[in-house]
Amino acid sequence: MTHMQWNKLLWAAVASLSLAVGGELRADDAEARVAPGERELSTEQVAQIAQEQKAGFNQILSKMANDDSLSDEQNLQERLRSAAEELDPIAEKLDSVDPESRICGCGAYYGSGTFQHPVMIPPDGETVELMDGSIWHIRDCCRHCVRNWFPGDALAIAPNDAWFSSYPFKLVNMDSGCKAEAHMKWGPFVGGPYMRWILAIDYYNQEIWLNDGTHWCATSMDSSIFRQFLPDDTIIVGINQDWQAYRLPNILINVNLCSPKNAPYSYVRAVASF
Repeated sequence: MTHMQWNKLLWAAVASLSLAVGGELRADDAEARVAPGERELSTEQVAQIAQEQKAGFNQILSKMANDDSLSDEQNLQERLRSAAEELDPIAEKLDSVDPESRICGCGAYYGSGTFQHPVMIPPDGETVELMDGSIWHIRDCCRHCVRNWFPGDALAIAPNDAWFSSYPFKLVNMDSGCKAEAHMKWGPFVGGPYMRWILAIDYYNQEIWLNDGTHWCATSMDSSIFRQFLPDDTIIVGINQDWQAYRLPNILINVNLCSPKNAPYSYVRAVASF
């Protein structure tokens, strides 16, 4: 029997044991998890956030068009980066970040808690449970991919950039490169060893301190979302893969804001300072 066949057999055995224990146990497990989106944003708040984000990006475009210091020889992405760095105060904070305190991967330095491992995948691949207890519902067309994941694989959560998809996130297998579109079904276990929550927030400087001792600096371009974060909110650390990932390698997902409707407005791009 091949290693992959053993892996499938292992997941099937775990799933069968879970079903044999009974549905009540799984219901108790669900009650012990953080419910995503329990503090859902109103339609007016979402509209205001979208408007402020659009205004911020227009400011970058205006800076790029009017600043003579930006070379025309640079490609569009480089000019966008240069303009964003001049407008975003977080650029000044990057000098104080100790690269040795962060994990290097995919060309960026990721903060503590970025990567997780799958602990439960049913045979049909409908859901993936991560080691923090969070459960992610997988899009139908991606389930064949997750069925081949191994318990030791390193997974990261990233915003989903696929068009015409209602799934706001994707699980990225850092070992195989496979990506699966997903949405958060349940948050981490309450009080679990891998659960992270906000200890303190500095709204003026866009900084967050988590219970695991890490300190994060969020971009001012996400200030409209950052203002919705509150102390004690549950946080899941993910990776940023947009055009600013080189200086903002992580995202901080606020589980309390992450309803299916508001998921794109539930996270901020950030960098860990220690």
